[in-house]
Amino acid sequence: MRICTSLFILMIFLVSGMWACSSEKKEKEKAAPKIYVDLSFEEVSALSQGDEFNLSLGDSGVVHLKVRTVRSQIPGTTSIAADVEDKETGLASLILRDNKISGTVNIYSKDYMYYIKHDGDEKGYYLEEVKKEDQDILEGSKPLNTNQQ
Repeated sequence: MRICTSLFILMIFLVSGMWACSSEKKEKEKAAPKIYVDLSFEEVSALSQGDEFNLSLGDSGVVHLKVRTVRSQIPGTTSIAADVEDKETGLASLILRDNKISGTVNIYSKDYMYYIKHDGDEKGYYLEEVKKEDQDILEGSKPLNTNQQ
C-alpha cells in the first residue's frame, strides 16, 4: 500500500511538471517577434527639436518621426518626444540613459504600440509589439488629447 501511495504521488509531481513546462512553452510561443531596428545611441542623442528621422517597423512599414522636445532634467538621462508622421498619427517617447535607448512608439491611427528595447547582444535594438489586450488602458476613458475623438 505504501509503495502505491508513493508511486501515485510521484506520478502527480511528474504530470504537474510536464504541465508547467507545456505552459511555459505556450507563453514563449505567444511572445511577439522581435523587429530589429537600426538605431544608434550616438545619432539619437544628437537629435534636437525639429529634427526628423525614420524608424522601420519591419513588415508593418516605416514611420517618420519629428522631434517635438528634447529634455535633460535629470543628470545622465535625456527624454525625447517625437510625433509619428503628425501628432494625430502617433507619438514616440524615447529615454536615453546609460548609453542605451528605451521607450515606446504609439501609432494611434493603426492602434499599434511598440516597446523599444535593447537585447544586450550585438544585434542591438528591437521593437516589441504590445498586444491590445496587454495595454494598460482604462476602459471608457476619454483620450488625453482632445483632438482625438
